[in-house]
Amino acid sequence: MSPQQERAARFRSNLAEMKRLVARLEPFAHHTPPLPQVGGLYRTLNDSTVYVSRHIKKAFSQNQVEVVLLVGEGPGLEPGDPYVLNDDGTHPDREPGEHLLLGLAELLDVDTDPEPP
Repeated sequence: MSPQQERAARFRSNLAEMKRLVARLEPFAHHTPPLPQVGGLYRTLNDSTVYVSRHIKKAFSQNQVEVVLLVGEGPGLEPGDPYVLNDDGTHPDREPGEHLLLGLAELLDVDTDPEPP
């Protein structure tokens, strides 16, 4: 394969990946994520389940929260791995990619602090 054919094949592959990502994000174009609450369980845009473990205060930028992936997947993540979100429930990296689907979709109605029996 010539270098020009390799570039064209990479371009077609990247274009197909971007179209797939846009199709997955399109239903959330006007979605406002729930505000993350420490101790809350959430469904993400890619249907993963996450737990908000703590707030992270930033001096010169938007505050963030640490989130732990419980069920599901994300780019480079597996269950048990932490990652950060902005304190508005969105991913801090605005570049296109699968990581955007780790933003919060909804708060799950689960009692994470049940009363003792």
